[in-house]
Amino acid sequence: MLPQVQQPIPLDSAIEDWLESKYQRTRSERTRHQYQAVITSFRNYLAATGIDLDFPDSRILRAAIQQWASLGVDGGEVSTAYRNNRIAIVSSFYRFTLRQGTMSLPINPAELVERSVVWRYAHVKFLDNEHVQNAMASIDRRSIKGKRDYALLSIAFTTGMRASEIVNMRTSDLRLTQGTFEVTCRVKGGEEVRKLMAHDAAKNLMDYLEWAYQLDWIGKDYPLWRSIKGRKPFGYGGIRDVFQQYLHTGKVHTSRHTFSRAFLEASRNDVIGLQHELGHANLATTNTYTPHVTELTNPHGDRIAAAFGITSIEPEATS
Repeated sequence: MLPQVQQPIPLDSAIEDWLESKYQRTRSERTRHQYQAVITSFRNYLAATGIDLDFPDSRILRAAIQQWASLGVDGGEVSTAYRNNRIAIVSSFYRFTLRQGTMSLPINPAELVERSVVWRYAHVKFLDNEHVQNAMASIDRRSIKGKRDYALLSIAFTTGMRASEIVNMRTSDLRLTQGTFEVTCRVKGGEEVRKLMAHDAAKNLMDYLEWAYQLDWIGKDYPLWRSIKGRKPFGYGGIRDVFQQYLHTGKVHTSRHTFSRAFLEASRNDVIGLQHELGHANLATTNTYTPHVTELTNPHGDRIAAAFGITSIEPEATS
């Protein structure tokens, strides 16, 4: 009997399988929508030339990816990071379909496209300690909204978590230990990293949780952040609004940069520790020097919290 040859599945199904695979790894609807928008944009570009994603000539597809990735709205220029991100997403699609055997191309065409060099940290913005201290002090922690916002910012500035990691936090990620919370973060690439919260940040979070869920959150899997009205899950836009209100910036990532600077100051320039703390893509390389590290991370959280004026003691009411 001749072996059966696997027939390519329709492109729409291949795209849906790829998007579902991404969602299962990240549990992020935002990532799924971004990937879907990018692959749809590229497919529309190909359709205008009379071909589709499964065109058999990788060289033609490579040229198409290169031209499309640099196209902005109305033909304007795009940033280097934006271009590279589009190429990376298309590459992810071809890598997935080639691995699944649902595409018969000889090679991933996106891998043939030259990526531009990005100086990722050339324009890094930090917030100085006084700025953060004033912002934290301005929050009315007697209100329900203030309890939530103070807890959220406490975590952002004392853990260095990405905005997506904060948005996707769930009550099942928390475990009480050593008088604080151990939190499990899902970083880029799907890896899980455990962190210990600074003690004051943990107390602020507990104060918020008592309002949001009373004691019903223990052992449950609920979204950690809720809106005040309707108590609906809090998305990225809500967190950005919190930053804008108190810190006067909508760039949530500034808390990660600011944490990084504070960590280096508190640890006397422990760069390897910072790489581990942030869960960077090169973490595996870093860990070749420390293969037996199993302790919980964030050893300098309490000192960082103090630097930003984060405290679990509520200010006395003024008459």
